[in-house]
Amino acid sequence: MAERLNIRHPGEFYGDMLAIEAFLKGGRSMSEEACNLLCARLMQRREIRGEMLTHLAKKRRISVSALMDEILKGKAQAMTPEEYKAMPDEDEAP
Repeated sequence: MAERLNIRHPGEFYGDMLAIEAFLKGGRSMSEEACNLLCARLMQRREIRGEMLTHLAKKRRISVSALMDEILKGKAQAMTPEEYKAMPDEDEAP
């Protein structure tokens, strides 16, 4: 299992809503409910995340799989406008 993820407290209002949601789900801990809500939200964003990955991979002229690999290994970096401008045009690339 991965190491524990620490996030900041969401503030008074959202903290209250999280406590209520956890209670309504059978007395879960706030930590368990926060994890479940995060997972649900990540599933909802699958399509847009795929579109974003496709855009960034195309911009770098690599596959989505290669970009995901770089991200998961901690090697991916944001591309600056200067780096993008310095790339040869697609018809000039070898």
